[in-house]
Amino acid sequence: MKEKLSEIFLVSLFILLFGFCLYSILGLALQPKDVLVKETKDYLYYKEYTLYGKDSTIYKYHKPIVYDGIISKKDYSSHWVGVVGKGGHVQRYYKIIISYNNKTVEENDSWMYNDVEEGQNIKVIETFYPTYKITYKY
Repeated sequence: MKEKLSEIFLVSLFILLFGFCLYSILGLALQPKDVLVKETKDYLYYKEYTLYGKDSTIYKYHKPIVYDGIISKKDYSSHWVGVVGKGGHVQRYYKIIISYNNKTVEENDSWMYNDVEEGQNIKVIETFYPTYKITYKY
């Protein structure tokens, strides 16, 4: 009798967990996408839904801003890390200083380091929606 109850309990627990996982996955898959409600000269207004789409809120985001920037400085350094012959290797550090709009930003991107030169003009794009990020066009 005890064995039968423990089996029923385990099967019910498994079904409950499986149902919860299925409900969560379907809820995420069927969640409504954000909707652009209004657009002004400087701002975007997006209607964003909560998980499972039961409620919504309108948020205001600034439109992407494009600045003219310049590569102020490029710096490269390297040193040896680890034991020679046992996985040791050269560690490289790439540093690029970008100046724009009375700000300076430091980037550590080896691909960008190889593509730009010191004194080169670039476009700095500051994006606020869907996430805040800074990108560069050179």
